[in-house]
Amino acid sequence: MDLNLSNAVIANVPGNSQEELEHTIVDAIQSGAEKMLPGLGVLFEDIWQHAT
Repeated sequence: MDLNLSNAVIANVPGNSQEELEHTIVDAIQSGAEKMLPGLGVLFEDIWQHAT
């Protein structure tokens, strides 16, 4: 099975409000689960690329 983590994370984000994204990020950080780090990395990279 070929899984592209970046595509999977980005596919789950469209339509989320700023508050929903913030909740997702805060929840992932507070949980302390290392399995969340790659997904957070993808989100932060996308946010960085679209920042002004």
